[in-house]
Amino acid sequence: MTISETSEHPPDLIRLTDGTLLLRLCGDWCSGRLPLSLREVEAALSGTSPVSLGFETDDLQNWDSGLLTFLIALKKLCDARGIAFDDGNLPDGARRLLALATAVPEQQAG
Repeated sequence: MTISETSEHPPDLIRLTDGTLLLRLCGDWCSGRLPLSLREVEAALSGTSPVSLGFETDDLQNWDSGLLTFLIALKKLCDARGIAFDDGNLPDGARRLLALATAVPEQQAG
């Protein structure tokens, strides 16, 4: 895979030539101070939709339920748009919690 956009300071969202959109999770991803909004990712998914969404987490430091909430919403967005959600590079704990949180569909009240 090669990166189609390069710069001295890589962006948080990188389009790869194979159709993958790579979300670079770096620094702290904690409730109330997420470095990237779902709206920003949604904008990147518009237009030429990627085939898949992957993650780079080499520089991810602290995270809490804020990251998990973000990932759940992002997975729902990808599912709705038919974009493969590749969680293989997420931290083990986040990947397991995400799998647990999305294993059972939400029930409708009423």
